Amino acid sequence: MVVCPLSTVLIWENEFRIWLPGDTFTTLNVCELACSKTSKTSKTRETKIKKWLNIGGVLILGYEIFRNLTKEKKKLTEQDEVFRQALVDPGPDVLICDEGHLLKNEDSEI
Repeated sequence: MVVCPLSTVLIWENEFRIWLPGDTFTTLNVCELACSKTSKTSKTRETKIKKWLNIGGVLILGYEIFRNLTKEKKKLTEQDEVFRQALVDPGPDVLICDEGHLLKNEDSEI
């Protein structure tokens, strides 16, 4: 999973397209969860996250979306449980935090 500033989500996706030959990009299940029109609904995000959770691959999302999908709630819906399981507990095998210095700021709530 790659968590990065929103402005770099499509750059990360494009880099995977460049460096993964042929159908490897699709086979590896590289998907972004922020920028395309199809990724902006909660149901579509849930579908993409479930697919990523089940078959693996690379999930690319912005810090703000990550924070929104994983923030503590008093009552968790089934969808919230999917997000929490995929993104936090147990979460990804590998996590890349682009622009990691943003995480050092306690006021950012990331």
